[in-house]
Amino acid sequence: LRREALEQDAALTKQVSWTKRFPLTVMRREGWIDANAKGASLVESLLRFFGVASPEAYDNRWETVPVAFRKSSAYATDPQSLAVWLRRGEQLAVSIETRPFDAERARSVVAACRAWTTLSFEDGFRSACEAFADAGVAVVVVPHIPKTCVSGAARWLSKDRALIQLSLRFKKADHAWFTLLHEAGHILLHGKRELFV
Repeated sequence: LRREALEQDAALTKQVSWTKRFPLTVMRREGWIDANAKGASLVESLLRFFGVASPEAYDNRWETVPVAFRKSSAYATDPQSLAVWLRRGEQLAVSIETRPFDAERARSVVAACRAWTTLSFEDGFRSACEAFADAGVAVVVVPHIPKTCVSGAARWLSKDRALIQLSLRFKKADHAWFTLLHEAGHILLHGKRELFV
């Protein structure tokens, strides 16, 4: 067992250069990976964050994701930072209870959002999130990560559970509401295999 552990540690140590692709400062600060991890333990911490067994598995999972973008065209997007942001959204969605997706109910939530925009942002947004969960759509907020330049994302986590992820990048209520409804449109109008960012 000790020999096996040493061999695994040596294999992970060879992958340390792979970790330099990621926004480690942000990930450590937010507590998404072990703040003190270095070398092989840093590789292991990143793999655990992404839920994969190897850097090759990361590439297969995250480098081939079909993506449609709604992002700033003024700045270049870093694919690894975007993958970190998207993965964190998946992690947060796990803790949100939703009913199976109901398209009619989701459409009624979109219609109700107009009235909720007149409330304080906190109250209106909470109402929208709860109503979307009741329609089978988890809504999460993951703070903007440098070099992602995204406002929101929409995708299906399973055949009857969707995810809308927002960054609240500009910290303005009108931008947040627009992005929420824009992503809801992707859920309602497009297929279940694509990821819209």
